[in-house]
Amino acid sequence: MSKIIKNYYKFERPITFNFIPEILLNFNVTSYYKSDQREGKILNSVFQIKHIHSHPLFNEFVEKIKEDFLIKGPWDLDMFFAFAPGASTATHVDDYEVHILSVLGQTCFRDIDGNHILNPGDLISFKRGEVHQGIGLDPRISLSFGYGF
Repeated sequence: MSKIIKNYYKFERPITFNFIPEILLNFNVTSYYKSDQREGKILNSVFQIKHIHSHPLFNEFVEKIKEDFLIKGPWDLDMFFAFAPGASTATHVDDYEVHILSVLGQTCFRDIDGNHILNPGDLISFKRGEVHQGIGLDPRISLSFGYGF
């Protein structure tokens, strides 16, 4: 059962697609694409950049979420983004707790309770083992804070 907090956090410096090269150039990150798209449609995929928490822009957000949710122990912060409306992750479960912050664009998260539309600044939380899927209604960026590994 997901939990949604509207207007949870907004960054003072807007995070747009122009921010992605800065992360790739200045930090040792790993990136992936999540897709079942056919050849020639790669930009319709969802992309993931792992371990972005070393960028100082995320310090305040990370401290807020750790304090608000009393998080101790290991955690991680990943960025997900998609250029095309309709790009989605696979329906999946995580083996850890996750808080997802919508940063740019609207995203629909599907779970057992139905569909939830998030706008920039909104946060949705999923417990370990809860089935969910993210579907971009617009080109989108979101941050995934995972913990309880």
